[in-house]
Amino acid sequence: MNEAETPENTNGQITREASVPMVDDNLAIRESILAAPVKYKNAAGDDVDYDMSTDVSFSLENMKEFITYIESYGEQYANLGIRAYMAASTGEEGKLTGTVIFVPTGYAIDGGDPGTSPNIPSANSLNHGGDCRPPYNNVLTNP
Repeated sequence: MNEAETPENTNGQITREASVPMVDDNLAIRESILAAPVKYKNAAGDDVDYDMSTDVSFSLENMKEFITYIESYGEQYANLGIRAYMAASTGEEGKLTGTVIFVPTGYAIDGGDPGTSPNIPSANSLNHGGDCRPPYNNVLTNP
């Protein structure tokens, strides 16, 4: 059991007290990266203006619908799950911004390797979140 998990909550959830320092560490690393002059390039090698977003919000309704969608693969795939990818998408004024893409995972029941959970090749991904500004002074938005 992870030290941040509570005995009643061993399904991957951690306490707020454990998660705040993790977010703070990421923010500090982000600030140290941004302090240096960095030229960002996209996958095509072009210079781009990039906003390294620190968090992305998804509505609970969208998340529930996505989980229901993943569960619809239950007859073809076992060990269903969700993989999160950090990504960049074009935001306001054509500027790239950080985002998260959720992808369904599972292994094919008819011969898949039960030790792995690859992405389900025919499944759609979820990316309908919105980026936010980092929190300050430990307000409730962190995390």
